[in-house]
Amino acid sequence: MTQFGKPVDTGLYIETGDEFVQAGVALEVYGVMKLSDLPNVRKTRFEHLQITLDDGTRAAPRWDIVDSAPQYNIRSVAITNGGYEDEVDILYG
Repeated sequence: MTQFGKPVDTGLYIETGDEFVQAGVALEVYGVMKLSDLPNVRKTRFEHLQITLDDGTRAAPRWDIVDSAPQYNIRSVAITNGGYEDEVDILYG
């Protein structure tokens, strides 16, 4: 179960017979015509990212960051908490 911060206690459960080897996090925006259309905050935080395997163990992903808008000084960074990269922040400016 992947839980999302807002709305509280939401999540995503994936069940597959195939080996699960990749997960991704993305922020998609639509209708942005200029930088001021983006949120007026310093960062968007994806936190408490957790992958639990069928046997109950917690996977320890290492996120490969792809910055798709460096020309606008928008970048991403993986944050380690308690030995797990369980947060990805998108930084503006």
